[in-house]
Amino acid sequence: MKHIFIDTNILMDMLFHRMPYKYHALDLFTLQEKKLITTYTSSNTILSVAYYLNKVYPPKVVKEIVLQLIEDVQVIEINKSMLLAGINSLTDDYEDAVQIHCALSNRKITHVITRNKKDFKDCPLHICTAEKFNDQFNS
Repeated sequence: MKHIFIDTNILMDMLFHRMPYKYHALDLFTLQEKKLITTYTSSNTILSVAYYLNKVYPPKVVKEIVLQLIEDVQVIEINKSMLLAGINSLTDDYEDAVQIHCALSNRKITHVITRNKKDFKDCPLHICTAEKFNDQFNS
C-alpha cells in the first residue's frame, strides 16, 4: 500500500471543481476507497480549504465537508519543529516548505501529490501531480 501526502491545491481542485484537475483528485480518493493507498494532509491544509469554502458555502455545509475530509484523510498536525524547519529550508515558498516537513514527519509517506511541483524541488520524496500518480499507479 502506498502512503501519499496531498497538497492543498489537490483538495481545492476537487472541492471547487477545477477542471480537468478535479477528476485526477477524485481518482486518488477512489484508490483510497479501494484501500490501495492511504492519504495524508496537514492540519494547515484543512484550515485553508475551510477558509475558501466559507467564501462559497454556508457554515453548515462547510462543517459537513470538513468533517468528511478529516474522516477520509489522515491529518498530520503541524508543530513548532516543522515551522522552524520550514524557515531553514532551501524551499523559497514557506508554506510549501512546512508542507514538506509535515510529509517527512511520517516515514510511511513516499509521495507528495501537488500541481505546484516547482516549489517542492528540494523535497526528498517523490513529487508528482495527481494525474501522473494515478497513471503510474494504474500501469
